[in-house]
Amino acid sequence: MTSKQSDAICSDGAAEIIAGPQSEPVPPRWFGRMLARIPRVAALQQVGWVTGSYVFGQAMRLATSVVLAKLLAPQLFGIMLIINTLRTGFELLSDIGISHNIISNPRGDEPDFFNTAFTLQALRGLVLGLLVLIIAGPIVHIYNRPELTILVPLMSILFVLSGLQAPSRFLMMKHGKVKAYAFTDMVLSVASLAVNVGLALYTPTIWALFIGLIVTALLQTLLTHALMDRGVLKFQLEQKSVKQIVSFGKWVFVSSLTYFLAMNYDRLYFAKAVPFAVLGVYGVSRTFSDAAGQLVHRIGEMLIFPKISAMQQDGRTLRTMLTATRRRLLLLIASGLAVAIAVSDRIIIVLYDQRYHAAAFMLPILLASIWFSILATLGDSVLMGTRRPAHAARANILKFLFTCVGLPIALHIDGMVAALFVIATADMVRYISQAGSSRAQHLSFLRQDAVLTIALATMVVAWRGLFAVIGVVPALSVWWSYGAALHGSGS
Repeated sequence: MTSKQSDAICSDGAAEIIAGPQSEPVPPRWFGRMLARIPRVAALQQVGWVTGSYVFGQAMRLATSVVLAKLLAPQLFGIMLIINTLRTGFELLSDIGISHNIISNPRGDEPDFFNTAFTLQALRGLVLGLLVLIIAGPIVHIYNRPELTILVPLMSILFVLSGLQAPSRFLMMKHGKVKAYAFTDMVLSVASLAVNVGLALYTPTIWALFIGLIVTALLQTLLTHALMDRGVLKFQLEQKSVKQIVSFGKWVFVSSLTYFLAMNYDRLYFAKAVPFAVLGVYGVSRTFSDAAGQLVHRIGEMLIFPKISAMQQDGRTLRTMLTATRRRLLLLIASGLAVAIAVSDRIIIVLYDQRYHAAAFMLPILLASIWFSILATLGDSVLMGTRRPAHAARANILKFLFTCVGLPIALHIDGMVAALFVIATADMVRYISQAGSSRAQHLSFLRQDAVLTIALATMVVAWRGLFAVIGVVPALSVWWSYGAALHGSGS
């Protein structure tokens, strides 16, 4: 017997004495592998809840859009596109990252911190409401629409309501309570559908859409307070918390400002440059095309950003940890997006009447451009989680500048058709800038993204060909005819 064998026997004997005769046997290897997969299963469940609630919300939103399109005129959607864009713009122009601070700060779940955040948010909502009342006149003059004379000042109600929302849902995201967060979203989606359709049946005017917006905001505010523990929330300004929120929030403000300009300049510019009927059709197309980008943004905000904030790892380590999961997630998104692009024109023709058929030309182009926006959005979530919001701001600035220069030129040359291709290319500009910043932080996935982009293009061609053969979609010549009416629409 060798000394090593003797040591092994002695070691085994000592272990038996310490553990006692009733000690449990060593679990088999398959059981250990199963336990190792539990975090992955939990992560997949979280992604499932985020995706499922989002799909449910989009289904409610689609049902609302289809019903309202039958009850209301297209120009009303053009007016509401302006209202919603202005609302988003004002909120992002004063964004100090309340949600990001609560999620990323170690003190985010302390009452002193989230009460301070809530108070700052309420003050911000009040200031925004007053600001809208002050500058309503110039805004109405720019767009020269009589409906906006009343609607723009009334937007102040929306800012006050959003400012009074409790931080309960931010705390849910911080603690990974994805299921509860998703359920509240589904409740709000059903309520929004009922409110908007009911109002449209009662009064098929712009007031149906605007009052529906206010009622939905009110319901969301009430729900956030119902989810808070009683007696915990109060108005409070703790000096230390204010300093921490403002210190990180200033970069979130820059990132939010540039994000709004990059993502919404087309809406604001078209509101002045094209007829409102065309703007309404474009708004329908953007509602569909933004859905995929918003889903990825939601996954980034609810899952990727909080988890990376908690990890606090360097760039190379994060890249190694994220590579496989990111590839699976993007391949799944690309598979769904390919089908959507291939059949999108048919969806518009089936769901909408002839007044909206130009959207059948717009939607495939906008959906294709969303791919690069998705890649950049995932990169932004990672950079934000490593507390580098300035890089996302730079990418959005470049996209904004590209759009500012490109849209007027495109409309002058070939109307709305050329403008659509500028919008599609702008997302690529944003991605290239963001990818460069990620590379500098050792968080680049350029090779993976190139392979996935080729796979997406291949799947689109394959699905389109298959659908054309079985008669689901028309020939490409028919698709192009839908865009013929858009030529010169920017004049």
